[in-house]
Amino acid sequence: MSAELPQHRRTLIKVWVSGVAVFYLLLGALAVYTVDSEKRASDNSHILRMDPQAVEPGRTPPDPLPTSADFTKVNVGVYLDGIESLSIKDSYWTATFYVWFRWKGDKTLDPGKTFQLVDGKIEKKELQDAYAGADGINYQCYKVVAKLTKFFNTTRVPLDDHMLNIYIEDAARDVA
Repeated sequence: MSAELPQHRRTLIKVWVSGVAVFYLLLGALAVYTVDSEKRASDNSHILRMDPQAVEPGRTPPDPLPTSADFTKVNVGVYLDGIESLSIKDSYWTATFYVWFRWKGDKTLDPGKTFQLVDGKIEKKELQDAYAGADGINYQCYKVVAKLTKFFNTTRVPLDDHMLNIYIEDAARDVA
């Protein structure tokens, strides 16, 4: 059939097909570049978020601890038990986890009573274990079910990954 077309028409078709092919190759290269850039930015953000000495872009560094205050150091840990639900569309995830507190000194400090989640809502909180040792070491462990807010950047679907963070702070006592 192409032999029946005049030479200028065959040339026009070849140029058109080549132009379409180049357009889609450039579009594909742009998509790969964009996805790769998003991946590198996400990886850098994850590294900065996990480094206690680093500050993520767009965030302010934490205020330094006052030198004149008398602090009780409280160690905190979290064990993630499960993720019950995750909604990319609605920007949230629901998790069950155990959070523990260990400190030396005044047992009435009770950090488990006053902790809260940043960007999250505690649905259920149950004290699982607590003790005050003769050596002054105190311990509390809570089982928590919480709904946490998370914006999911979906520009890299289906090759994306997300860091789900649980931020805990004391609602009653701040650094001051």
